[in-house]
Amino acid sequence: MSAAAPPPAPPGRIAIASHAELRVAVLGLLAQARREVCAAHRTFAPLGLGQLQFVEALRTLLARGPRAQVRLLADEGNWLEREAPRLRALQRDYGHALHLRLSAEAEEIGDASVLIVDGRSYLQLAPTAYPRGVLALDAPAEARAVMQDFERRWEAAGSDLPSQPLGLG
Repeated sequence: MSAAAPPPAPPGRIAIASHAELRVAVLGLLAQARREVCAAHRTFAPLGLGQLQFVEALRTLLARGPRAQVRLLADEGNWLEREAPRLRALQRDYGHALHLRLSAEAEEIGDASVLIVDGRSYLQLAPTAYPRGVLALDAPAEARAVMQDFERRWEAAGSDLPSQPLGLG
């Protein structure tokens, strides 16, 4: 099966068309984060947020100070438990600043994905089998629209997942 060519990125934007480009884009965004990272995806697997290098980038942000925060919204809680133990451990270490929620049934994310950093830069992936998306750096007006959609889903999701499995605290 061959992947369709990605649409051209708008001026000032970077097209993402491979797993390697996606990995570089995510790590680059996480490295530039100073106060907030927001992400939404069905499982976070394409964003690599369960892998050591990505979790350590989040840890670096959270260690910067009390105003730093990470908000992650997923469809599948089982994936978080099964495939992202490092991320869940980070949540236990930074429960005051790392918030995990499961999307509301009416607001499921699916394979569409978004990663927003400091309300200024973002990565948006189309819901395809192969990485296809756009990276926008220092684009606060565009990021604001992406952030509004994230906020709507975040509020619909309700409360955070507990950092410890119930009964094991």
